[in-house]
Amino acid sequence: MKTFVCFVALTCAMLFAQSTESSSAESGGGSNGSKEDPSCATPNPASGYASPVKLPNSKREVKVYNVDYVETHPHQPVCLSKMADDTMLWASGSSKKFKIKIYASKNQDPHCEQHPFLKTPPTETVDGYFSGSLKPTVPNFCVYEVEFQLESGQVSDPHIRTTP
Repeated sequence: MKTFVCFVALTCAMLFAQSTESSSAESGGGSNGSKEDPSCATPNPASGYASPVKLPNSKREVKVYNVDYVETHPHQPVCLSKMADDTMLWASGSSKKFKIKIYASKNQDPHCEQHPFLKTPPTETVDGYFSGSLKPTVPNFCVYEVEFQLESGQVSDPHIRTTP
């Protein structure tokens, strides 16, 4: 993450554009599932997607999502890197119980299967769920719908995507 101090708005815009170009070049482009990939959601606690937990001395990140937030507008998926062995933690910030349902988006590679994780998501009501690791055989760039049925009847639908 780069921090900039801007004295003039135009200078800040030029610095941001230059930083974005150099970041993409360093990562090898934007479509490879890297952290700079514009098709991946960026953490935003106001939208339910909290900053990931970064484990010390590891590439692994635990992506954290508050299921209380109801997605009502188009949004990018939370990306999970197979190489880094990223995982997801879904929890209710207000301690509500919920059911989780994960399924491949339409028109996916048939190898994407029902869900991308080694362990099958629970069918019973839970107060949080840790996904565990991705299947090593899951193809890159599979997109999955994730639905939460809250006790209140609200349904939330964030997405996840597998990346290299």
